[in-house]
Amino acid sequence: MGDTVKKDGDQTILEVEDLHISFGTYLGMVRAVNGVSFRVKKGEVLGVVGESGCGKSVTALSILKLIPTPPGRIDRGTIHLRVGGRMVDITKLPPHGREIRRIRGKEVAMIFQEPMRSLHPMFTVGGQIVEGLLEHNRMSKKGALDRAVDLLNRVGLPKPREAATYYPHQLSGGMRQRAMIAIALACEPELLIADEPTTALDVTIQAQILELIKELQEDSGMSVILITHNMGVVAETAQSVMVMYLGWAVEQASVGELFENPLHPYTQGLLESIPTLVSVSKTPLKSLSGVVPELYEVPQGCVFADRCPRLFEKCSQVPPAFEARPGHYVKCWLYDGGRTDTPQ
Repeated sequence: MGDTVKKDGDQTILEVEDLHISFGTYLGMVRAVNGVSFRVKKGEVLGVVGESGCGKSVTALSILKLIPTPPGRIDRGTIHLRVGGRMVDITKLPPHGREIRRIRGKEVAMIFQEPMRSLHPMFTVGGQIVEGLLEHNRMSKKGALDRAVDLLNRVGLPKPREAATYYPHQLSGGMRQRAMIAIALACEPELLIADEPTTALDVTIQAQILELIKELQEDSGMSVILITHNMGVVAETAQSVMVMYLGWAVEQASVGELFENPLHPYTQGLLESIPTLVSVSKTPLKSLSGVVPELYEVPQGCVFADRCPRLFEKCSQVPPAFEARPGHYVKCWLYDGGRTDTPQ
């Protein structure tokens, strides 16, 4: 099953190291993910945050070998996933081979942003769950259907046996998202990737879906990568967090550490833009200046340089990841212990 290496007993489920992903465009190759490294342990919830266009979804899709090739390609790096007690490098597996098909759904499952685009419109919800169960498990069709009904009941669909006969268009947005969660959990994966799972839902349904994911994660002990632009969701759900900007992992820490001591100017800007219960009435919200540039317009040196309020001369160079505090990594020259110049 591709190149494999044995790992120690630290119960690491996923380890991504120095991942670089590019896409071909009419302007040439552009880098969407640039040197990202992170680790997810068993039972851990990792929050991945950042604005749209920062590489969060591309990073997630690479774990399942779902990046369209062409135009996309993994230029460098490894993605080691624990499969049957061994760490398998996903980057070495053929994108349409038996090995990766065995992993998708069984070892790793994904909840996508828009369930109406991700669910097959020509098959019933129950049928789509049954298909995954029969692909990865030895069971009868009746057993698979009973399991599908049980899953729909578990994720909160009313009249689950009847709901199993519905087509996606017959369900509301919240119900479709619940059905997609049922599909993702059908084969009891070790790792669940939730890519903006509440984007198209109203606030009340968003809270219900996030609470559902949290409950299911705690019940099963699976690991979760939660991709979002909402820092509040991360604070309530995750144990660790990675902040991404324009393909870089600019800051990584435990949730408590990051919210108490945000170090990167981008992270600080994201947190300052969140209203709180103690915010003064009618006070304008702070916001980050500018917008995320296009990938072919990435600044030289630090990618956040054109929006950073603490810019100084050394920002024209690419910074490494500094361990500013134990277990707290930040990709910013402000935390270079040998820096002698001062911000502008």
